[in-house]
Amino acid sequence: MLAATALTGFAGNALHGGFDAVMAIPYGVVAIIGGLIGSKIELKTKPKSLKTISGILTIIVAIAMSANALSGRGF
Repeated sequence: MLAATALTGFAGNALHGGFDAVMAIPYGVVAIIGGLIGSKIELKTKPKSLKTISGILTIIVAIAMSANALSGRGF
C-alpha cells in the first residue's frame, strides 16, 4: 500500500511540474543509505520498541504536515 501511495504521489507531482531531478538523486541516495542503516538497526531492536518508534515518528510527521498545510507553505 505504501508503494502505491508513493507512486501516485510522485506521478501527480511529476505531471504538475513538481519533480526536480537535481534534488531527486541526492534524496534517492540518502533514502537508500537510510534504508540500509535502518535495516541493520531493526534486526537488533525488539518488535514492541519498533512499533513505538514508528508510531511516534508517524505522529511527528503528521503534526509537521498539518502545520505546513495550515500555514499554506506545504512541503
